[in-house]
Amino acid sequence: MSERARPPCRDSDGRDAFQFKGRRFIGYSLFLSATFLLFRLAGFREYTSVLSGTEALGSLQRFLGFAYIILYFLFAGVVPILLIAFFLLNAASFIKRRLLVSEPE
Repeated sequence: MSERARPPCRDSDGRDAFQFKGRRFIGYSLFLSATFLLFRLAGFREYTSVLSGTEALGSLQRFLGFAYIILYFLFAGVVPILLIAFFLLNAASFIKRRLLVSEPE
């Protein structure tokens, strides 16, 4: 079998399509933050009492309480990590570009 060389996949910016983009970290963190904010404003925090067993709630309220708790942990734990990773990746690429640019002598 002979393997044919595949043409490089390019996106609209002309970059390699498989190149990692740190902007996704910002998008994910914005999505998680907006979803958590919507759940918070909708008042689903009240349904988290199911953890302590203080209220007998229906299945929908239990689900909403569980979803709020999961979103809370994602908002408090994952969103800061995504933002820190985004800024570190941007700083590293900035430094890499600065080091690779040769200044005229």
